[in-house]
Amino acid sequence: MNFTATTAGELFVGVNDGNFPDNTGPWTANITVRTVPPPFFSQADKRAFEQAGINWDLTAAGFAQMAEACQPFEPCVLFFEGLALTADAAAVGYDLLALEPPDPNFTVIDKPVFVSLSTTDGFDDEDDAISALLRNVAKQRAYIRAIITANNRAQGAVAAGNQEWFWKQTLAGKAYAFELARVMRREHHLLFPAQDQIDDSNFRPLTLTTTELNNYAANIAKNGFLQATIAMLQNAGFTPDEIASLRSFAASTIATRPFDSRDALVDTAVIAALDAARTHVAAFAADRNGDGKVDCADLQVVRASFGLSSKRLGLRSKGGC
Repeated sequence: MNFTATTAGELFVGVNDGNFPDNTGPWTANITVRTVPPPFFSQADKRAFEQAGINWDLTAAGFAQMAEACQPFEPCVLFFEGLALTADAAAVGYDLLALEPPDPNFTVIDKPVFVSLSTTDGFDDEDDAISALLRNVAKQRAYIRAIITANNRAQGAVAAGNQEWFWKQTLAGKAYAFELARVMRREHHLLFPAQDQIDDSNFRPLTLTTTELNNYAANIAKNGFLQATIAMLQNAGFTPDEIASLRSFAASTIATRPFDSRDALVDTAVIAALDAARTHVAAFAADRNGDGKVDCADLQVVRASFGLSSKRLGLRSKGGC
């Protein structure tokens, strides 16, 4: 008889009928203990990513409505469509980080693919503050996609009982998380000049109440995105799954604060959510063995890693390890 214990506790063997005389002779119990690999992200991590995604969703909704209000003045439309695209790209990344469906293709390590998000002529200047933010979000998007793939493939390895490839995918994901944290740190310093550029534009400011934002979300839930929005996302390289996820998240996001274009990128809720998400990403990157702390044991994981250098994994050796 073989079975898998579903809970921890004492193994108890007893009779299962009332015929005691037939309980004779020797028997052997063989117990195999399998270590369950730690999850990629904790529930606290996922909550932090979800909050960052929600705040970017609300910001994207505000900029999208500003673009609609600009019609038919094309420069204004392009300006705020570009900002909405930036927020959408950030939102869908954080939203998807909170999910982890298994991927059976776990013996292949994915690599970040950097694709420009600039699809309009609204932001062309290399020194443009919003262009710099757009490029930063594009880098975040590439690393987030690679982390999501590594996460899903790690779960696929768990499902297949292959711990070796679970750790290979996990260490790859942590290497990309280390790079993501660096890019996110840079983003914090890009938001303020980008906001200044919005404020210095000649376009009329817009404020939206929570009711107006929630009505916008209800309209997306009922009718989906406008075809023009879908085309813009497709041109920016969004996959069908990403567009579907973005619609789902945008439609279900409940606004708890109004939108004001004069502080949309530097609102305290936005900054706090992004800082919290970055902290969780950095902690995930540093905790190599998944035990919830960073110490010499994590350096040992690096030394025993499968074909990944310490530099690529983002750890520096400390004295005493």
